Amino acid sequence: MRTLVIPLVSAALALSLCEPSFAQPPSPQASASLVRVGPRPRTDQPALASRVAQRPDQRGGGEWVEVISQEERLSLVFPEAPEVTEIPWVSQFGAILPARVYRSIRGQSHYSATVVDYNPIERLLVERSRSCPQGANTCQGIPDWGIGYWKTDMRGALLYALSKFLERDARATSVIWNGIALVQGLELRLTNTADQSRTFVSIYMHENRLVIMEATAPRGDPPPVAFNESLNWLDEQGRPVRYVSTYVNMPDVAKPAPRAAPPAP
Repeated sequence: MRTLVIPLVSAALALSLCEPSFAQPPSPQASASLVRVGPRPRTDQPALASRVAQRPDQRGGGEWVEVISQEERLSLVFPEAPEVTEIPWVSQFGAILPARVYRSIRGQSHYSATVVDYNPIERLLVERSRSCPQGANTCQGIPDWGIGYWKTDMRGALLYALSKFLERDARATSVIWNGIALVQGLELRLTNTADQSRTFVSIYMHENRLVIMEATAPRGDPPPVAFNESLNWLDEQGRPVRYVSTYVNMPDVAKPAPRAAPPAP
């Protein structure tokens, strides 16, 4: 096992009134490959390093690489060690949130996972609401929606991410509800107009982190099932977790208990 040290530039936590936009692909020069991801750099130290280590994972089509992020409480696999980039994500209601993009290419197929940290959303939108004109509910929001609409922003995060894909020059062929380890999410399939390639999208939210997995395969290639179905959730100790009932990541909705671990053989 190798341990690498790479710099990760943190995204600023700020406010913006600009139009929301979907995360852009990271620059090819942005980062080195990684597997085990360390903590996100603090915003007052934009160039701290993260320790990473490689771990192979045998899947159909050759050896894959498993990414494990305890900070983001997830693991997933890529066909090649992915590049990682820190970016800003503009939420539906204009808060700029820190996000991390993992990106990998094998042949003509492209794989990416974007993880957006929604934990600062309440603070950011409540702060912005203080500059609203007195009595302007359309700006300030109300407690049911969250001051500054922070609750509405988090409740709609899955659909907002989905809507950005529907703006592409592509035809949606399937939109379904899905769950991974009983964490609810959405699945979308697109046929891209330009070359008839197919894009497979999985969108979930766990521990206030929005996870967007996207795989695009050339026309005629099999679906990239190994990638989209590789996502797993981790508990505080880094162990895989599955819940006893459907996990809905929304304010004012109780988090279900995790299932008990099976007894040791």
